This record gives sequence, C-alpha cells and structure tokens, in this order.
Amino acid sequence: FGDGALTILGVNLDQDEAVVDSYLEQADLPWRTIFFANPDQRGLRNPLARAYGVTTSPQYWVVDAQGK
Repeated sequence: FGDGALTILGVNLDQDEAVVDSYLEQADLPWRTIFFANPDQRGLRNPLARAYGVTTSPQYWVVDAQGK
C-alpha cells in the first residue's frame, strides 16, 4: 500500500478449499491471502499460525521485514 512500505497479507485458517475460493471470489480483497494446498497445513496446523503462536482467529499482527 502507498509507497510499498506496507504489505497486508491474509492467512486463511479454514479447512475447505472450495469455501475459501468462493469467499475470496466474492470478497475481492485488495491483498493476497495465504492458504496452503496441503490439508495437513490448514487450520491451526498452518505453519505461519504455528510460528506466531496463533490459537484463535481472527488475529491481527504487525510484522516487520525481518519477521519479528
């Protein structure tokens, strides 16, 4: 956004790919959404959720360029 100093990413923790696809098509979000194709990496098993200690949804995080 703006001059590129801010990037917004969504991390989807749903399980059902068809539901995610339908939602994203309807919502027309202006940012990228991460959803893992591997069913073992969905929901709270999502590697990003695990790395940041996410246990409930929704959550909002501010992460710097180094991932902190």
